[in-house]
Amino acid sequence: PMRRPLIVILAVLGICISLVALWWQLRPLPEGNPAVVNLMGLTLAEETAKIVPGQSRIVVVADARQAQDGKPTGDIAAGFSTGLKKYPHLQVVATELVTFDIHVEDGVPAIVSTTFQELWERHKDVAVIVFFVDLPAWYRVETWLAKAEGPRFVGVAGLPQARWRYGGYLATGRQAALIVPRQGTSPPPPGHPKTPQEHFDRDFQIVTPQNYDAILDAD
Repeated sequence: PMRRPLIVILAVLGICISLVALWWQLRPLPEGNPAVVNLMGLTLAEETAKIVPGQSRIVVVADARQAQDGKPTGDIAAGFSTGLKKYPHLQVVATELVTFDIHVEDGVPAIVSTTFQELWERHKDVAVIVFFVDLPAWYRVETWLAKAEGPRFVGVAGLPQARWRYGGYLATGRQAALIVPRQGTSPPPPGHPKTPQEHFDRDFQIVTPQNYDAILDAD
């Protein structure tokens, strides 16, 4: 009988933690510092240009909640658009707006794997697909994507994600660059950030096929 109050308290605490985690996952990309989010968009443009130095066609995939008149809005989209002006060889030939259902796959607000595959089939002849949103977990698409010919990916992750989610994309080279929030295994640079670039370097990092082993959580 004495253990029942403790069990109830632990159960309530567990529910509260789950609700906080759910809120954290559902929130849009960080808006507290628009200059930093804008810099994320600029960085996506730079990373895209690195992997396609010649004339190339690209597709942008964005959150439908952050769009107006069929076009992405917000600081990350503005930063990407500004960044592309430096690279006239990159041509955006299509923009896809997607919605999420966290109850469908893994409890993470990412593109549902079936929607992702349909999107891939429509645009498998472009050089790069740039994602302003999370991809499906690798294990949900690896059976067909691992051997498929087609574009590489550049994108952002809303949360620090474990190896099971992104490791396959990076190990196969399909994901050329991924901006992720920093986590415990990769401490930020020392000192208090003063500029948007310093804030970006403190809070985010760029994961590539060359460095993902040292960065992604080895769950």
